[in-house]
Amino acid sequence: MTFSEAVLVARNDVKFAYRLAREEIVSKSSSVNVKEAQGETCVICLEETVADRMFFTDKCLHRYCFSCVKQYVEVKLLSGIVPTCLDYECKLELTLESCSKVLTPNLIEMWEQKMKEDSNSR
Repeated sequence: MTFSEAVLVARNDVKFAYRLAREEIVSKSSSVNVKEAQGETCVICLEETVADRMFFTDKCLHRYCFSCVKQYVEVKLLSGIVPTCLDYECKLELTLESCSKVLTPNLIEMWEQKMKEDSNSR
């Protein structure tokens, strides 16, 4: 690449391009036979991860590596927000029970505190 040029685009165009790129990554990673590869590719970090180290819920079945889920939950909790599924368009709220196997004791405590605060504010 010998030349580059910055181009301004509308926010909706960026979201559209992001969604297309993400769908392409998912389609490429899901086309690999999991049994043959002995793992899956996390669509966030693109790291190959053994299948039993991938996080998913029974409700939406989107799959991510433990590390990405842990970091995501931590950022959301520090922002005072209840974490939802990491998928761009999925609005499923994650639960402490579903995430507890990937969280540190400090994050579990932080989430429990957030739940107490939320119940007191009602």
